[in-house]
Amino acid sequence: MKPSNIAVLAAALLLSGCELFPDRSQVYVSARQEKPLSTAGVFDRSRLKDDWVVPEGERKAWSEDKFELPAPPRALEDITAIKAAYRELNGQQWLSVSESPSQAWSAISQYWASNGLRIERAQADQGIMDVKYGGNSARALAWQEQLGVGTLPASWRVQVQAGLKRTSSEVRLSGLSPEQARAMLSALQAWLTERSEETYSLRARQLDGEARVKLVTLEEGGEQLEMRIDYDRGWFEVSEALRQAGIPVTDRDRSQGTFDVAIKERTIFERWWHRLKGYGDQAPADTRLRLIKGRDRLILVAEPLISGEAGKARARRALESVLEHMS
Repeated sequence: MKPSNIAVLAAALLLSGCELFPDRSQVYVSARQEKPLSTAGVFDRSRLKDDWVVPEGERKAWSEDKFELPAPPRALEDITAIKAAYRELNGQQWLSVSESPSQAWSAISQYWASNGLRIERAQADQGIMDVKYGGNSARALAWQEQLGVGTLPASWRVQVQAGLKRTSSEVRLSGLSPEQARAMLSALQAWLTERSEETYSLRARQLDGEARVKLVTLEEGGEQLEMRIDYDRGWFEVSEALRQAGIPVTDRDRSQGTFDVAIKERTIFERWWHRLKGYGDQAPADTRLRLIKGRDRLILVAEPLISGEAGKARARRALESVLEHMS
């Protein structure tokens, strides 16, 4: 191509560029100001709640130690699933149900009716129902044979009361032998776990009282679990909660009311390093849970065994895990 043709082409490109990319540096001077944006009146102006609760940190621009976020909540289907567990302690037998007493009352009433039994007397406001067994219906006879505990008494009493949590309840039976009560509660446990209906009793609503276990934030900082149960039941419930949460317990002392637990999950390198140091597969404890007898309640506190914010975060997580997995 001739040099003259190249010069003409370059000039054409320069001129077209001026048209393609005009100067907009002064456009703002004549720009029109629009009205501020506003939401329609049908929308809720309240702030959304946090989906992931993060503990409040200290008001400073930096932190000396690493900060550990709490574990996310369990899957929705795991939280909403109806759970029932048989418990036995010091000769006492009961069924822990993850439903409020008003819901459990209605479900248990349906259980007796579905097996051909009759409720002779019911006091929903006190959580008491007397079940009568005549042995005349085919369904009742088949149900008795499935229990496999021999001849049943003519009647027995069912007691429904609030559980440790506000949304849980406890079911106890009286007027039966320990073997009969164990078999009957186990059968009721299986039936409650399989059912999907959600009904409740209005008369039994007053049984849905305040939770007997709650997490309390102290004014001076920190948290503790307060439980309105005796020491034996408290030791049993904390042990069960740690087992269900899968938290390793490195040491426990019932006389002192202490559990040494390992909250942080170890990496492959940490497991190898602990074996090299002689710990074996047992993770070293980083938190100590302590049961303290109060005047009218039992208190569970978490004491960090490591310093810094990491120790405080693990102690808080230990209390939250115990509360989450309590009946």
